[in-house]
Amino acid sequence: WEVDGSKVSELAAGRSLLLWHSLTDGRSIVIQFALPCVRHRVIAAASTDDKLQVCKELGADDLVNYSSGPSRLKKRLKELGGANVIFDVVGGEYTEAALRSIAWNGRHLVIGFTSGSIPKVALNLALLKNCSIVGVFWGAWRALEPEASDAELKELGELFRQKIIRPRVTRTYSLEEAAQCLEDFANRKVIGKVVLVPSRGTPARL
Repeated sequence: WEVDGSKVSELAAGRSLLLWHSLTDGRSIVIQFALPCVRHRVIAAASTDDKLQVCKELGADDLVNYSSGPSRLKKRLKELGGANVIFDVVGGEYTEAALRSIAWNGRHLVIGFTSGSIPKVALNLALLKNCSIVGVFWGAWRALEPEASDAELKELGELFRQKIIRPRVTRTYSLEEAAQCLEDFANRKVIGKVVLVPSRGTPARL
């Protein structure tokens, strides 16, 4: 994907990429993309060992369980030498912990706030690490730069065709189980993608 006119994948091979939180969206794809395509070292951070096990199966190099709080995340990231790219979908208190441990000249990608809290970060941290804090708003990018977006989607489609990246579907639900599916999402039980399958012969209802 592109950030500020340049591809994140154009970072030098061997640099580290931090991903965290649940794998209910594109993060599992990012792990697959970072390893064979651009040869980044992947640091996966999650709140449970089950989620980290999935990251390990996908090929993550280092695993960090941050269930004990942001100080644990910061300490472990510093031990690993920091991350060159931070894929931040969580926000909250974990954003500052990650930013404090970012590598020199790193890039912190602001993608979302699943923690429910939008962090207020002291900008001296960006100064001290000579790093960039970059917003990544896919919807606006798609609307404002459709040609660039189409090119990226075409490239991702080719990677899928070559089986370099594969969505991780961990469970399917019948249409009758839709309420259970939503409950599992709300209770953070979902790891990977889930698919809701309409029953054959069920009439469509608008």
